[in-house]
Amino acid sequence: MGGVGAHPGGTAGGERNALFERSFNAAAAGHRLHYVPAAYKNAWNLTTGLLVQNVGSSTVNVTFTFCERLVTNPNTCPTYSHNNLAPLRAIGLNLENVGALTSGWSGSVKITSSDNATPLVTVVNNGLKDASGALVDGYNFNASNYGGRWVYLPYAARNADGRSTGFTLRNVSGDAISGNAHYYDQDGTLRISYPFTLASAQVMGRAQVNDALPDGWVGSILLEASGPILAILREDAPNRTAGYNGLVLAP
Repeated sequence: MGGVGAHPGGTAGGERNALFERSFNAAAAGHRLHYVPAAYKNAWNLTTGLLVQNVGSSTVNVTFTFCERLVTNPNTCPTYSHNNLAPLRAIGLNLENVGALTSGWSGSVKITSSDNATPLVTVVNNGLKDASGALVDGYNFNASNYGGRWVYLPYAARNADGRSTGFTLRNVSGDAISGNAHYYDQDGTLRISYPFTLASAQVMGRAQVNDALPDGWVGSILLEASGPILAILREDAPNRTAGYNGLVLAP
């Protein structure tokens, strides 16, 4: 899919089977800290899988911290550790196998290297299952290493040719924050804004089918907060689900 040359470039990875296909961005660099704002264990038929690679030069331990959506004390969030991850090696973690999480759990995940220095890269797979438990769809995105006070979602929709979106954002400021979700029409006109408040490490989401938007609406959303946040957006369409990382515009 990609090659090595004399010029910088971008690379994407992908997965395809007989029922669905998914893609994700390759990482240009790793970071010691990652956030996954939308994670699930058999919640709304979704379960999350994480793939973490050590892209540093030293063996490191990796810690996963799981905080439920409306956590009130982040210090009580359960953790799981994988020890002795060698350089350039990767590990996979299916949240179905994390005993500290109950079935139906939803929230966010923080991923850290034990020395607070060794860089990691993480790909997230939120798999969608049918009533029988068979995997039928899903979407991928990259874990984010930092947030900002402005996060841009350049595409959002409500019942547009059968496509509707929903976003999930996480407070990564370490403190309580307030903010607004500003919805813009395609011509740049501000249509509506929704306020929000979040305690430290809390997560919130909005489905555009529940917002005061007309059917057929397509536009963008700007998330503005008093402290750093990050976000992902998911799109549901007939027989297909997709997602992407929000664009952090400022620290």
